[in-house]
Amino acid sequence: MQALSRLNLSVNTGEIVSLIGPNGSGKTTLFNIITGVYPPTAGEVIYNGENITHRKTHEIISRGISRVFQLTSLFSDDTVLENVIAGSYSKIKLNSLEDFLNTRSAQRKRKAREERALEILRMLNMLHLKDKVASSLPYGSQRLLELAISESAKSKLMLLDEPLCGMNPSEKIETIKLIRQIHKQDKVTMLLVEHDMKSVMDLSDRVIVLNFGEKIAEGKPDEVRGNKRVIEVYLGEGFVGDGKRNAP
Repeated sequence: MQALSRLNLSVNTGEIVSLIGPNGSGKTTLFNIITGVYPPTAGEVIYNGENITHRKTHEIISRGISRVFQLTSLFSDDTVLENVIAGSYSKIKLNSLEDFLNTRSAQRKRKAREERALEILRMLNMLHLKDKVASSLPYGSQRLLELAISESAKSKLMLLDEPLCGMNPSEKIETIKLIRQIHKQDKVTMLLVEHDMKSVMDLSDRVIVLNFGEKIAEGKPDEVRGNKRVIEVYLGEGFVGDGKRNAP
């Protein structure tokens, strides 16, 4: 069985595009292919005009693609600040000999990473948590920390895999606000997988709908919301666009 079949999609620079569809429709598989976790059996992944289909994950990340995972993927024993600093390694690299000798160049690079990390934590209203161990944070704060780590890599394309999963309503509101801020301030292109339909409809420039690995619809949020096939296979007849469904 194919996880994805005849799938052709694009994300334009500066867009927020959401992928929606039932569980098992191929959304996370697509993210794994884009980031080099799974090699596709056919087709190509083109990024900024370059074929990155068979690139290793670290090579893809170095080109400006980052991913916020569905489940938290932090250095759980490190502090919040240390986690965010680690995210910048793909962009601010140290020469191992320079680092060992603690040269002025190595010191400048370490200082630049720390300043960038503090700036991001300040932007995300997390500066007061900088010395906390990552594993001690509430779940919602751990998800925000993942956003901070992704932002520290100066991503050009951010893949957000269910960033609101497990959050309470106030945490969702705050996270959506921060996603918008990152998008606007740093002009980050975003590809989003999310089941919270109100957030999807509010955030997205375009929505792409997958079912059994195939694209069944694409368009602006209002167009997708009213698509009969999308309602049939995913949203349900009672969907009213606010993340809830009418009573039968």
